[in-house]
Amino acid sequence: MSAEDVLDILVRPEWQSRAACNGVGPQHFFWEEFTWHDIRDKYYMTEKAFKRESKKNLDVIRDTMQAEYVEEYCDVCPVRAECAAAGKWEKFGIWGGQTLKQRFEAMTDEERETFVQL
Repeated sequence: MSAEDVLDILVRPEWQSRAACNGVGPQHFFWEEFTWHDIRDKYYMTEKAFKRESKKNLDVIRDTMQAEYVEEYCDVCPVRAECAAAGKWEKFGIWGGQTLKQRFEAMTDEERETFVQL
């Protein structure tokens, strides 16, 4: 076990080890920082086709893939509630099966004001 593995165990909450996505790369859940090449690779596009398609419907492709990952991992996750609670105030990623937009829409007006100020 490396020092990095030990540090990861010490820093992560216990529930994360039981998550359905445990061991899955973050690119599936943090679209803001990864993705466009993942999308290209998933749909086996050439670079030229990818550039052409990305101009048309990148958001649609992203939303479709996010829904696939939520269905595959979050919908069957035994710790979805813990994940949602942990990610409520996160400005990036999918947490508990919810995107930032979905988390923001679920907040009260007061929570939204606080969130925007973070």
